[in-house]
Amino acid sequence: DMETRSRYISGDITAPGAPERIIKQAALSGRLDSVIISAGTRNDGLFIQMDDDQMRGVLETNFFGPAFVAREAIKQMRKQKPRGGSIVFVSSLAAEGNPGQTNYSASKGAINSLVKTLAKEYYGSNIRVNAVAPGLVDTALTADLSPRQRDGLLAATNSDRALTPKEVAEHIAYY
Repeated sequence: DMETRSRYISGDITAPGAPERIIKQAALSGRLDSVIISAGTRNDGLFIQMDDDQMRGVLETNFFGPAFVAREAIKQMRKQKPRGGSIVFVSSLAAEGNPGQTNYSASKGAINSLVKTLAKEYYGSNIRVNAVAPGLVDTALTADLSPRQRDGLLAATNSDRALTPKEVAEHIAYY
C-alpha cells in the first residue's frame, strides 16, 4: 500500500533563496521523489524592438528559476537513500521558434537543452529528467492572445483546440 503525497508550492521563482526554499518545503519528509517545474511568463514583441529587461525578465523566470530549482532538487535526490527521483520541466513547442516571442522561445529552447544535459549527467544517480512540450494550453498566460495568434499556434501543432491544464498534467503523470 503506497501512499502518495504531494505538495503544490507557488511563488516567485526568481526571488532570492526561492529555489532552496521550494525544495526544502517539498522535501519536508526528508525525501523528494519527483518534482514538476512549471514556470512561465511572456513579454512578446519583435526581437529588434525588445529592450534588455524584456529579454532578461523572461529568461530569468522561464530558464534560470527552473534551472536553479532543479539544481536544488538534484542535490536532495542524490543525498537521500535510495538515491534518485524524477524531474519534469514544462517546456513548449515555442522552443522551435515562434515569431514575436524570441525571448520566450529562447527560454524554452534553453530548458530543452538543460533537460538533455541533466538527463545525461545524473543518469548514474538514478535521476530521470524529462520535459513535456505542449502547444497552446488554456491558462492565464495565453488568455490575452488574439484570435490570429491562437489560430497560428493551433496550426503549428495541427490541433483544432487548445489543451487544458488537466490534459497536460495527465501527460506529466506518465513520467
